[in-house]
Amino acid sequence: MKYRKRFITIIVLVIGLCLPLSNGQVHAATSLSYSQVKQYQPKSHTMNFTYQQTRKGKNKKANLTYSKALSGWVSSNDQAVPNLGYRVTHNMYYVGLPSSDAIFMLFKVPTKKGNVYKGKGYDGQLEDHTKILSTTQKVKIKAGTYKNCIVTRDEMSGATFYFAKNVGLILIKSNYNRIELMKVKK
Repeated sequence: MKYRKRFITIIVLVIGLCLPLSNGQVHAATSLSYSQVKQYQPKSHTMNFTYQQTRKGKNKKANLTYSKALSGWVSSNDQAVPNLGYRVTHNMYYVGLPSSDAIFMLFKVPTKKGNVYKGKGYDGQLEDHTKILSTTQKVKIKAGTYKNCIVTRDEMSGATFYFAKNVGLILIKSNYNRIELMKVKK
């Protein structure tokens, strides 16, 4: 009987130590691998996006549809929103104009909160300076609520970019401009 009590006590202790200490909440990964970051772009080429730009109290809307010729989403109106092309490699995530070398947001892959990327141009001058602010941000916009967004800040312009899984860019905020995803059509 004496050994049985010891055995049960030992088992309870071992099980207790092996169980994770948790408050019951499941947390998203704070560090994202290549395969995870790759999901932060549109899931399908058949997706259409409606964005709204607000600048100095005035609103402009733009509808972006996929162009196979340009390998990206392009606007049919007066460019209230930039055309969007995505490219993810094993070391970088790029968003820019489709079929060009014009890039307006990039960061290192794999990525995690606090990572900083500084890129220099051909002349050795600093051209890109991006900081990862979050990989778990919840963002509520007119198109819906998105969990586990990647949030980046362009340290040179001060603009903040929000990326949602299977959608891509959902929001850009700066001191003078706001571009928000209003609707996604699949």
